[in-house]
Amino acid sequence: MPAPNVGDRVLVTIRGIIDEQRIMTTHLYRISALSGLVGYTDLMDALDSSLSGAGQLITRHVAAMPSNWFFTDVWYQIIRPLRFRKYVKPKAGPGGSGCEALTANVAASITRVGDVAGRKYVGGVRIPIGTDVECIDGGKVTAAHTVLLVNYASAMKLNVITSGTVGTFIPQVGLPAPADTSADLYDAFPQETVRVNHRRTVGLGI
Repeated sequence: MPAPNVGDRVLVTIRGIIDEQRIMTTHLYRISALSGLVGYTDLMDALDSSLSGAGQLITRHVAAMPSNWFFTDVWYQIIRPLRFRKYVKPKAGPGGSGCEALTANVAASITRVGDVAGRKYVGGVRIPIGTDVECIDGGKVTAAHTVLLVNYASAMKLNVITSGTVGTFIPQVGLPAPADTSADLYDAFPQETVRVNHRRTVGLGI
């Protein structure tokens, strides 16, 4: 498999299941530095280890998930300028918000913006939110759950420097086409209102 290079875009897809629905949350990174010749799987292992650490992206993601969300795996894939085969890291365990979600399509929203102005550089994530009163109150995210979302948004903004197999990863905004025109992430912040996700119907015959 070809070796990673500076400038490659790496798509991180955090996957889980809630109420029999598959939930996939994506984060794009730009490789800004590498220490010598680095193997693809070694670098993705190192990235997974870093993102799974205390206060990091995956840990904060899991903490914000409903208690009946179940973590299944994370996909790591270089998608630009060449698309590599994805590298899968199996995971397990429930979400840590303490709230149960009675439906999979009620979501909290975190907005991401780039350091370049323009609609192309505004994106975000929609993540399931527990429907208990501890997480939702009158259509708004409660103060307690907002803390978890702020922590998650803060982790989205962190540059990641892996150890061992050393690489530096800069968070990007959204997934523009082509992905190698993405901008460095400037800020991320939660919205106060609860949203509804619409199910994709492609190929379902409806």
